[in-house]
Amino acid sequence: MLKKLWAYLSAAAVSVALLGSMSANAAYVKANDYTRNLSVTDVTAVQDYLTAKRDTVNSLADLNQDEVIDAMDLALHKQILLGNLELLEPPTQMRDLTASQLLDEITIGWNLGNTLDATTTSWLPNPTPAQSETAWGCPMTTKAMIDKVKEGGFNTVRVPVSWIDHTGSAPEYRIDEAWMNRVQEVVNYVIDNDMYCILNIHHENDWLIPTNAQKDSVNARLDAIWTQIATRFGSYDEHLIFEGMNEPRLVGDPNEWNGGNQEARQVINSYNQTFVNTVRATGGNNAIRCLMVPTYAASCSSTTVSDFVLPTDTVANKLIVDIHSYSPYNFALNTSGTSSFTQSDISQLQWTLQEIYNSFGAKGIPVIIGEFGALNKNNINDRVLWGENYLRIAKSYNIRCIWWDNNAFDTSGENFGLLNRGTLTWQYPELLEAMMKGLNS
Repeated sequence: MLKKLWAYLSAAAVSVALLGSMSANAAYVKANDYTRNLSVTDVTAVQDYLTAKRDTVNSLADLNQDEVIDAMDLALHKQILLGNLELLEPPTQMRDLTASQLLDEITIGWNLGNTLDATTTSWLPNPTPAQSETAWGCPMTTKAMIDKVKEGGFNTVRVPVSWIDHTGSAPEYRIDEAWMNRVQEVVNYVIDNDMYCILNIHHENDWLIPTNAQKDSVNARLDAIWTQIATRFGSYDEHLIFEGMNEPRLVGDPNEWNGGNQEARQVINSYNQTFVNTVRATGGNNAIRCLMVPTYAASCSSTTVSDFVLPTDTVANKLIVDIHSYSPYNFALNTSGTSSFTQSDISQLQWTLQEIYNSFGAKGIPVIIGEFGALNKNNINDRVLWGENYLRIAKSYNIRCIWWDNNAFDTSGENFGLLNRGTLTWQYPELLEAMMKGLNS
């Protein structure tokens, strides 16, 4: 059945252009271009097609939305039947929520880590979507996985995506259609489950370099990539949140994870501003969509926070700051650190989350901890105590948290696996239960 959709002209007609964003006269000219090539037989055939669907079309056949079904619509329908027009869903109705109102609806989130964000740049050029998605050892994502995440009590999924292996050269940086389609398929698993989805650009550090020397070229590339992503997902409602970057930083610098330098922190402010401007410029639901922006390396250190500037925006109260906090570090992230969670650690956790709140929440700026977790050190009882305290304290400061799950359990590296995606079971159900207990206490 035909739906009332926005139509894109294919390359066979003109370069891709959204009729819904064209003026009435421009759309009429394009339609007449088609109409000039129509015969009476063509029009009659399409008219017969519409007549046969009379009970289901009516206004739905009014593709250019001028409230009449005329030769323009017939011409467009002919191109649809010929395969020269691609149909995209129109914007769904979107609630105009502030970022704070949106956070009120988010409970706890889960990261689809080491999956769509995996890269093969160093060993496999031009990977297929399946090769990329499984490159770091995770299985292909299924709807059943996302169903299991929701069943576990999560209502938000962060979908980290690395685009670097699937983009063309400057200046277009065109994203491969097959990769975009796969990303959208996974996003739909989340959205169709009535969950919130955070979509980002992730491991792009080869080009996303925060220096003045690289600033102009990076801003141009950010604009090109986010224009494509935002356009593809522009019809989605408030359940989809865009996150501009993941942990932007000076890779390899002695202070990579300790604030970098002032130049890097200020350049990242520029990148955040480009992201916001680019998304807003695509219009539709993106004009009021809530957006997430990180500090340098998504850090909450006092140096990083002091140089962070929230982007200016065309709409008020739509921005969320993204912070990552594997705290306390020696217990939660340091593979050579302690496996015991002590009263001192609880105090450290309290201090860290309070500082995040003082830096942002207390100033009316909503915060999401886009990544948190405590890696497995065969210390489940201590992790249970940590999980309950982390979520309880974060909730007291109105901070939402998203678990970093890389599907790793017993490797020599960072074992943040929580959901075993191979068996669709929770590897540590007691840890999951403890976090939910802290969240609901």
